[in-house]
Amino acid sequence: MDALFRIVAGTSDDADLLIVEDEATRAPEPVLVTGLALGYATRDDTESVRRVTDLLTVPDQRATAVAAVAAHLLGVPAHLDLAATADDEWAISVLRVLALHALPAATADHATAKDLVHQLLGTAGWYRALPVLAGRVPDAVHVVVDVLDHHREVKGTATS
Repeated sequence: MDALFRIVAGTSDDADLLIVEDEATRAPEPVLVTGLALGYATRDDTESVRRVTDLLTVPDQRATAVAAVAAHLLGVPAHLDLAATADDEWAISVLRVLALHALPAATADHATAKDLVHQLLGTAGWYRALPVLAGRVPDAVHVVVDVLDHHREVKGTATS
């Protein structure tokens, strides 16, 4: 885990990357993969971001990793999630804070981030994009709420 923190904080060397990527490839664990993806994002290596997030085969885990990277690249404020109910949520919030210090949002790749959010919205983990949208395009969240309300109303009339 120390190597992962050094990667995300921008203080690692290539050996750390190789160690963590080898671990992530052998046993794709969500915090490890998300941290590695954030580390690659701080190095502006979008190809590796996509490659490592694809290691996660559980849709919700992949969505969490993609949303974390997109939020980072778009400069959505990172904070320590003191109310996190799972260790993974806490660890990912720590990694996001470290990544923000390693790569300020002003230098981030906004085109890649928008592409990641667009990709995320087309998956079963689409709702993971909501905090990213709320942080950058608050009006977009209102549109999502309107769509959800419409679906709820349609479902309600269909069961009546």
